[in-house]
Amino acid sequence: MGQSVTQRTLALIPLSSDPASKDRLLLTIQGRSVLEWTVDAMRMVPEIGDVVIAEPASNRLLTLRQALDSAPVADRILFHEPNRPLTSAAGLRSFLRDAAAHPAAAMVVPVKSTYKEVVDGRVVSTIPRNQLYQLQHVLVVDRAPFEEALDSTIRQGRVDGDEFTACQSAGIPIQLIPGSYFNFPIAAHLDVEFAEIALVKGLRLAP
Repeated sequence: MGQSVTQRTLALIPLSSDPASKDRLLLTIQGRSVLEWTVDAMRMVPEIGDVVIAEPASNRLLTLRQALDSAPVADRILFHEPNRPLTSAAGLRSFLRDAAAHPAAAMVVPVKSTYKEVVDGRVVSTIPRNQLYQLQHVLVVDRAPFEEALDSTIRQGRVDGDEFTACQSAGIPIQLIPGSYFNFPIAAHLDVEFAEIALVKGLRLAP
């Protein structure tokens, strides 16, 4: 259904129970943690009413369910990973604007690697890269149908899924919207060094 960019959007940032993931969020860029950079960008977006950091449960879907149980009222949910500090308010506003006419939309970038189709251990073809995209784990979706899909997935005992698989299993179409290669996850000190250079050069995710 059609959407207006003025609708209330809830930003939900799910945390992982993996200790290594938690440690990576404490890495600092220009004196601020990776998580702080990510959260602050969302708080600067006028279309985002609230930012919720979801504490980890036993699996990803239960993490989302528990967070939404106590989350403020909103028309849409923006899911965003906590370890992408080069996201920006301008980039998120652009994404939400482009996603406004779609029930769900994901931020993607074209793949750079070469992918082969293998049958019985033998390469039979090269898959055209112009048909392949890499998810940046940024998803916005209408809240009501998503919660129905989430509850259905949990009832079926499919605990290994995430917000994308919940949408797909419920038949919620996901529009692919171009993002930026600079919106990458921070996983090591080398990533921090690159992020600091990107910030100095003004290469954060832009419209």
